[in-house]
Amino acid sequence: YGIDIASGTIASTSGVITLTGHGGGNGSGNFNNGIEMDGGSITGGSGAVHLIGTGGGGGTSIANEGLFMGSGTISSGSGAITLNGTGGNGLGFDNGILLVGGTIFSTGSAPIDFTGTAGTSGDAISTSGTIGGASYGSDITFHNAVTLFNTTTVLTSGGTIAFDSTMDGSASLTANAGAGGTVTFGGKIGNTSPLGNLSITADNLTFADNVF
Repeated sequence: YGIDIASGTIASTSGVITLTGHGGGNGSGNFNNGIEMDGGSITGGSGAVHLIGTGGGGGTSIANEGLFMGSGTISSGSGAITLNGTGGNGLGFDNGILLVGGTIFSTGSAPIDFTGTAGTSGDAISTSGTIGGASYGSDITFHNAVTLFNTTTVLTSGGTIAFDSTMDGSASLTANAGAGGTVTFGGKIGNTSPLGNLSITADNLTFADNVF
């Protein structure tokens, strides 16, 4: 891994937290993730939290995610949270961003943004778990195609949940924007792989393309 976070706390009350990791590997070695988070916490205050990961790999390697989150917590007060991942090169799981577990939220309702670029064999953004919180009014944006890795819940209280591109995956999605909130889908939903279930709560809802 470029950066491996398994325990402990990275915290700042007002400064910006920026972590940039680049996975290694060249051949048959696996798990060359740019940033791997399997525990611990990253806690920002009024400053932004930026995670930027680029997967490595090559040859017959697998699991070269730009940014992988298996557990742990990423949070902030009033500072924006941005996750940016670029998948590497291998035979599988070269995802830009893969969220298997953990929690991501902002207690001060700051924006949360995901930008993912798929590698040779993988998804741009692959999700599961809970993102945001029902008590916080964050605008949560997924800028690239989303694949549901497992059951995914996205929550905000009166903010906007935006999926700017397509969405696929046989798992279930719950998008709850709360009273006064907005949910938007910018691309086809379930065109490649129909969703297991889609539950939406919002005062404003926009589909820019077909739902399959």
